[in-house]
Amino acid sequence: MRFPVLLSVAALAACLPVSAQQHFTLKRIVFQGKTPYTNEQLQAASGLKPGQTITTADLTAAAQRLMDTGAMRDVEPSLDGAVTGITAILKVTPVDAKELLPTAVDNLIWLDPKQLSSELHRRVPLYSPQLPQAGTLGTQVRDALQAMLAEKGVTYKVELVDTPSTDTAPETLHFRINNPTLVLNSVHLEGLITETAPALRQSLRGVVGKPYDEGSGESLDDRLLTPFRDTGYLDATISGLSRSAEAEKAGVVGVVISGTVTALTMLALSPTRAHRCTHPSSSRRLRSCMPVTSLRKRRCRLPFSPSSTRTTTRVTSTFAWTPLRNSIARATPSITPSP
Repeated sequence: MRFPVLLSVAALAACLPVSAQQHFTLKRIVFQGKTPYTNEQLQAASGLKPGQTITTADLTAAAQRLMDTGAMRDVEPSLDGAVTGITAILKVTPVDAKELLPTAVDNLIWLDPKQLSSELHRRVPLYSPQLPQAGTLGTQVRDALQAMLAEKGVTYKVELVDTPSTDTAPETLHFRINNPTLVLNSVHLEGLITETAPALRQSLRGVVGKPYDEGSGESLDDRLLTPFRDTGYLDATISGLSRSAEAEKAGVVGVVISGTVTALTMLALSPTRAHRCTHPSSSRRLRSCMPVTSLRKRRCRLPFSPSSTRTTTRVTSTFAWTPLRNSIARATPSITPSP
């Protein structure tokens, strides 16, 4: 049997009672329409596979699965070809990009942020950093995150929370653990530049001892490096950044952040002229770079003052701050002159 032209699933199903529906061997699946998804993603989300035997009801169900995600405004399925090698054609129309909401993973510290996106793509075919408010996609992502935590032995419940827009943030879908409460207990940084410690402590004062939330605002790296960049260390980087959880006590899980800071070059400016500087990896404008003592012993020529030089010293130490101590724990300073 071969259909002379293209036969819609609805028309075919109307001609046959359920008990007499024809079975077809699926040769190909074709998706028509411009979408932000690949054919492989759409096929995985539909549940259809070449070689399987389907009925019109199966194709209708596949189209409904795509609609249920909330990512599609319309899906029109149809069949074309011979019974022994038929092509399923699904004409898809995605929802408008304006209907998608940004997402944030707030406090799932057991999951590696660098691998999170690729792992979610593997588990949820239509995953994107922006998801539809309605439909099953948000639930699918939540369930995938729950499964990823379970694989690491973490049984806390992941919740999907739709937060309304504010003057400073758009409406966002947050994935977080609400019970127990995760609180940032301490930050441990190695290789700290001593003169930046007060600024770092002041920067952390507003977040240490508070509920941990990495899904809103600037990244954790930027939060930790801002005091260095504002002091003049524009090339500051942080490596080995890790998040660990303390044992739960009275419904609270403490979060400990560790890492190593590297800041080699300091921008020192003339005391008579302020300067607005921009970190090379960001368009964010920094504060005025005021004259400070460079932490590497060298002859340092200051911008805007060609004849000025300054002899400076680098001191390496360790920074550790908790809301209980509210203090800086320094290792024995090691002064290393530059060659």
